[in-house]
Amino acid sequence: MNATRSLLFALCGLASASAQDFFSELFNPLVPFPPLNQPQPGMQSQNGPWNNDVIVYHAKADGSIEQLAKFERAGVPTINRMPDGRLIAAHQHFPENDPASFDKVAVHFSSDEGKTWTDAVVMKLNGLPEGMRFPFDPTLVTLPDGRVRMYFTSLRGRQFDEDLPRIHSAISTDGIEYTYEPGVRFTIEGRSVIDCAVALHQGVFHLYSPDNGKQPEPGQRPNNGPQMQPTDGIGYHATSTDGLNFTRADDVKVEGRRRWLGNAQSDGKKITFFGTGEGVFTVTSSDGANWQLGDTFRIMGADPGAVAAKDGGWIVAVTGPPRNQQPSFAPEDRWLFDWAEEVRFFERPSPDEAASTTAEKINQMWSRVQAKGEGPVRLTSFPLRLDDIGYIIPLGNMQSGHTTPSDHLYLVPKGAANRPNNQRNGPRMDDRDFSQLYDVVAVADGFVVMLQWRPNPQGGQAKYDPSVFDREVDLKVFIEHSAHVRSYVDHLIEVDPAIMKDVPGGVQPGRPVNVRIPVKAGQVIGKIGNQTFDFALIDTSTTRKGFVKPERFLLRDPQKPHVVDPFDYLDESVRAPLIAKCARKVPPFGGRIDYDIDGKLIGNWYEQGTGGYAGLNRRIDYWVGHLSLVYHHLDPKIVVVSIGSYDGRAQQFWVKGNQPDPATIGEKDGIVKYELIHGQLGSSGQVQMRQDGDQVQGTVLCQVLPDRKLKFEAFPGKRGDEVAGFTTAARLYER
Repeated sequence: MNATRSLLFALCGLASASAQDFFSELFNPLVPFPPLNQPQPGMQSQNGPWNNDVIVYHAKADGSIEQLAKFERAGVPTINRMPDGRLIAAHQHFPENDPASFDKVAVHFSSDEGKTWTDAVVMKLNGLPEGMRFPFDPTLVTLPDGRVRMYFTSLRGRQFDEDLPRIHSAISTDGIEYTYEPGVRFTIEGRSVIDCAVALHQGVFHLYSPDNGKQPEPGQRPNNGPQMQPTDGIGYHATSTDGLNFTRADDVKVEGRRRWLGNAQSDGKKITFFGTGEGVFTVTSSDGANWQLGDTFRIMGADPGAVAAKDGGWIVAVTGPPRNQQPSFAPEDRWLFDWAEEVRFFERPSPDEAASTTAEKINQMWSRVQAKGEGPVRLTSFPLRLDDIGYIIPLGNMQSGHTTPSDHLYLVPKGAANRPNNQRNGPRMDDRDFSQLYDVVAVADGFVVMLQWRPNPQGGQAKYDPSVFDREVDLKVFIEHSAHVRSYVDHLIEVDPAIMKDVPGGVQPGRPVNVRIPVKAGQVIGKIGNQTFDFALIDTSTTRKGFVKPERFLLRDPQKPHVVDPFDYLDESVRAPLIAKCARKVPPFGGRIDYDIDGKLIGNWYEQGTGGYAGLNRRIDYWVGHLSLVYHHLDPKIVVVSIGSYDGRAQQFWVKGNQPDPATIGEKDGIVKYELIHGQLGSSGQVQMRQDGDQVQGTVLCQVLPDRKLKFEAFPGKRGDEVAGFTTAARLYER
């Protein structure tokens, strides 16, 4: 890589990023180099930071996200508020056909909270020492006297081998014309210090910068470029009373694959840092040293800048993804990329733009924005022929890692259903004939749009979820029936050859394959053995009302808010016989998955700091922070508490006495206590007599708090009369 290239981004594809970087940090800016030349005539399409835009959003107090503006051909933004109330934004600027302004810092102003902005103006800088590179990676701080200080990265010389990047500063009275402040603000021997964030908090300036690892000695740097070895979760920290002379403090830390790459703001009581990784994440601190995870904004971008909005929430500016480009990865990391694609299956960005709704996300991922066909869709059957069905388990089942109500039905072939259940002594014998195969058929006309072969994770499925067993072949088939209606079947052992002949290259473990193969209702699409498999029907023209924040599922399982009861879509001629096979005997026969009531205890909750529904770090056991207090999928009179991490693993319990009803519990009710007992219904609805059926297995305390928060604590092995109140182990959950 040539040292005359500056501000390179992994998201631009200039540097070959590893597959691990690809799926752990979709946006992962690398160190800037001095200086970057404008693309040569006729080469405007070549990769580079000019292929990115800065995008400005309003992250509202209610959790919704609104795009406000875009600065084209720009990156690494910072944003702050001037003394007169206007917003000021600065960023690296890459205008077309303007060499004098190319790769300079430009500023904009807004008088309407970010909706409109003045044209870009390149900052003027007086007194920059001879031989120093023009500033890059700016950070703006408004001072108490009304002036604006810009902290920035620079270095002496024109080659990286000559110097390491350090933090400098300049001062301004109008935000456009600056005067260089002599000296270095912050540096660490042998390390590149770049991309700083600075906040003035209770009279002390706090400076943060991502830890990018120790650099090789001069002359040993490959191709005169940096050798970046970023350390996830670790950031440099320095403090100053005057904003000029900084003293290094202990490094700051945040859990997960997150970077201290972004912006810091103080409201006088706490500092909020906006960082890169897991979306735009936030952490807060009252002292600048000890941090707690906060909200994560579903914004596609890197290196965020943010400022408090006047009407609540935040104005956030990010470096957006490259236009019509994908990050690159090393060929030797292909296996990791395949596994990353499996983990990120429901997180893949569109080739055009990021989806803002779950319905858009499904159309982009499954149909590649080619979905067509209007009008109602009627199902001619279920994926398993009626005579082959033993019984049907409806939506909403919770078992082990399925901590929140499952969004698919389970079809149990008759050979798997007709197993003896009266064995009482010793391990249960599995007498299924796995050589017996059943046809899996399309439920209506449509197109097969995606196929996926999901590999077993290292250590096996049971390492993460004991209710899931390893399969040598584990296939998932997605079918588009109209512009709005889609279905999928999961855990097939074979896709029909008539379909596979139209799949160039076949299907390999890992990455999903997009296709568009027409199928007719009743056509065989694959095979299943004597084992349960999944079936779901999705209609994006309707959205379930029982999810307080359906956007929670944008990063994983975007189909959830649109899953429907397939019994409602069946032709009347087949509906009654199939309902007779269903283990649920009360309407809705297909079950239910959405129970949230705003301000009430009932529904799904997610422990703060665990990544919401999607979980942290694309982890397989994403459910560890999940909590559901809902009704049983077969008998809605039964209250179930499902906990993603109870005594070290995901577990489900019934509430003894089924009172109080979580749908009636709100903030005014204070602390509520539930005693937990084992469930006593099998998956097909059969009663399971347990000798310890009425024995209390533990107790939980719940307290609904304002702002969609919940205080929760579990006490395994304790009866209710043994639990006096919350302890320091209590956890906070959110919608």
